[in-house]
Amino acid sequence: MKQILGLTTVILLGISLYMNGQSELQTQTQFRQWQQIHQKFYTQIEEQYRRMVFEENKQMIEKHNSNPENTYKMAINQFGDLTKEEFVAIYLSSEQSQGLRRKQQKTKSEYIENESYDWRNTTTVRDMKSGCISSWAFSAVGTAESYLSVVKSQKVLLSAQQLLDCDSTSFSCNGGVPYRGLDYIADNGITVESVYPYTAKFSPCKREGGPYRINGEEDVDDLKTALRQYAVSVFVDATNWQFYSTGIFSNCEDNINFAATAVGFTDQYWIVQSSYGTSWGLNGYILLAPGDTCGVESYGVRAV
Repeated sequence: MKQILGLTTVILLGISLYMNGQSELQTQTQFRQWQQIHQKFYTQIEEQYRRMVFEENKQMIEKHNSNPENTYKMAINQFGDLTKEEFVAIYLSSEQSQGLRRKQQKTKSEYIENESYDWRNTTTVRDMKSGCISSWAFSAVGTAESYLSVVKSQKVLLSAQQLLDCDSTSFSCNGGVPYRGLDYIADNGITVESVYPYTAKFSPCKREGGPYRINGEEDVDDLKTALRQYAVSVFVDATNWQFYSTGIFSNCEDNINFAATAVGFTDQYWIVQSSYGTSWGLNGYILLAPGDTCGVESYGVRAV
């Protein structure tokens, strides 16, 4: 009997070691594939650490997605090798919110059943890339592009880099606020991405102004009312957006640290455009729960 129990223990231990080995091999394979897709390169020591972070993120995502009470799903994306703290430090900045003008909502939009607006076709998702906190510039050109598309029938891809280099009232890759970018466009005009391409770093201004202009900017008193016309620049808390994939998001903290572009709404959610590229979220978008979720209703501004 003891021999049988001993043999059984050895077999179970062998199976456990085999399964652990297979799991480790699978993780290594997934990490290699992820590296190739996102063109990530490391030193040998750094790679060991990044693979560990990748595995921890993968386990966290699997645990989150297995909980039926969660209203949104997560997925590994280009941020797979970053801890939450690193993601916040590299891509978000609470300091830039110091120049914001918080709105005291004076009116509330009339409720219309099954009402929806979607301006995703009037502006374009871009990728701010690491090393440059430029969401404010992409948010500014986002509402300007939507305004030009809807009001002036001009479908253009405006240069966020021109705002980073030439708007002296903001702090380029160290952050800024969208309304100052809109003021620059109103005062000077702006050119297009193909003429002044994005580099994800500050450089001396190469070209002031351009052929595309707005009249100015205005604070948005009621987000839903404004979105019945075209897209709106918003400032939100994106602390927990790192691995958002699908579904309606409401897992917010209290850190206003990311400029985005609200492009529509339904009864169930706001549609918000990020500047994390199309491989993030819903092709670059996130759906936020109704109300002032993540501060989406508090700091709206738009081109006029």
